[in-house]
Amino acid sequence: MGENHQDRELVTFMTLRSRTGLTQEDLAAQLSREFKSLGSYRKVTKKSISDWETGRHKPRFTPEETLAVCTILGCSLDELAKASQLAISAAVA
Repeated sequence: MGENHQDRELVTFMTLRSRTGLTQEDLAAQLSREFKSLGSYRKVTKKSISDWETGRHKPRFTPEETLAVCTILGCSLDELAKASQLAISAAVA
């Protein structure tokens, strides 16, 4: 009854990225810059984003990186966790 349309929408990692209007390449570049500013030397590539979206690989972030991803994607931690889990579930199925 209290459920709204957004609650019923299946949110995937691709959905989160698409809502921002970013391409895989744009998101990879933004994340790489942000991670570097946090002291991480991990480079995110377009392939990384694709692998996360298809469930080929599960994203593994530090707590600081996770918050940066949420900020860039404009999503909550809960949405990011659910989107990551959906990608893994779809890849296993």
